[in-house]
Amino acid sequence: MEKHLQMTQRTRIHTYLLPCIACCILLAACNPKGEISGTATYTDYYDGCTYPAAGATLHKVSILPNGTERNVSSVMAGSDGTFHFEYVENGDWYIRATLNKEDVIYEGRSESFSVDKGSHARTSCHMTQSKLVYSAATANLKSGDASKTAGN
Repeated sequence: MEKHLQMTQRTRIHTYLLPCIACCILLAACNPKGEISGTATYTDYYDGCTYPAAGATLHKVSILPNGTERNVSSVMAGSDGTFHFEYVENGDWYIRATLNKEDVIYEGRSESFSVDKGSHARTSCHMTQSKLVYSAATANLKSGDASKTAGN
């Protein structure tokens, strides 16, 4: 009887579990995930030059069919400003970026784009100054008068 029970349990596993595993593998193969990569840059508030946004936070934002947006995940840009998102679902997206550098907060966003059938989207995200964390030292540096900074 015990041997018959073990055989019945094995049969159930083979009958139900193996087809489920095969179905999951098949679904994953039929709906490959896409990727998004690109470069983040910012225009420096003080010298007006454009630099790679090393350490910027990049948010992957989904644009839903009803027009609402959903922040899905985020990554940090590398030292050269590059970023990469894996396992991107099909749909419409954009990248929102923020960077805190010294006393300036930079923000920006990419153009909207679509990812479908496992495609690899490439985009760029440029940030400009959105907020200056103001202090007396900041005002003196911006005006070029370093002698007026605190402690002098």
